[in-house]
Amino acid sequence: MEIRAEEITRVLREQLGGFAATIDVVATRNEQDPASIATTSIAPRPGEKAYEELMTEEESTRARDIGEMYAVLPAIEAHPLVLAAYDDAPRSPIGAYRSDTPVPMTAAEVRAVVAEAFAAGFDAEVR
Repeated sequence: MEIRAEEITRVLREQLGGFAATIDVVATRNEQDPASIATTSIAPRPGEKAYEELMTEEESTRARDIGEMYAVLPAIEAHPLVLAAYDDAPRSPIGAYRSDTPVPMTAAEVRAVVAEAFAAGFDAEVR
């Protein structure tokens, strides 16, 4: 059975999901054929994690929600003024914050986020 390059590209784009959606939006915006963008998947190096740990469970017990981010207070005795600065900030939910636990975005969601960034002038900032 002969497999055409277009079929391979279609299957890879489906499997890559959000990554392929980003290529589709950016390539189209730059008047390029998304299928002409070469991609290479690489295996992790020995010892390399497949996720990022943004905050450990232990750190979350000391974290305060300050809006768009969390402030992790020191594990050692902190200056009273530092602690007082976060008195009104709510505690974060307890648990590790890792990149492998949330449900991944769908390709359609990624397309929408990338398109929104470009509509807001993201490409002008980058160039």
